[in-house]
Amino acid sequence: MLAGVQAYEAKLRRVTFRECKVHTLNLRGAALRGVVFDRCELADLDLDGATLTNVSFPGSTARRVSLRTATLTKVDLGELPNSTSSATATACAGRA
Repeated sequence: MLAGVQAYEAKLRRVTFRECKVHTLNLRGAALRGVVFDRCELADLDLDGATLTNVSFPGSTARRVSLRTATLTKVDLGELPNSTSSATATACAGRA
C-alpha cells in the first residue's frame, strides 16, 4: 500500500489503475479524462477542484472522498462514499 500520492493539478488521460491500494490520494485541481480506478482501495481520496470526464470507479472503495468544487461529467462513482459537497455533476452515475 502506498502511504500517500501527491498528484495535485495532474493531467491524466486514458489511464487505468487496477487493484491499487493508496492511503491518501491527492488529486486536487487535477484534470482526469478517461481514467478508471478498477477495484482500488483508496482510504482518503481528495478531488477538490478537480475536473473529471468519463471517469469510473468499478469495484473500488474509499473511506473518505472529497469533491468540493469538482466538476464531474459522465462519472460513475460506484459505491464510493457520498461526499459531493459543492460539486457540479453532469450525467453522473452512482452516489454523486
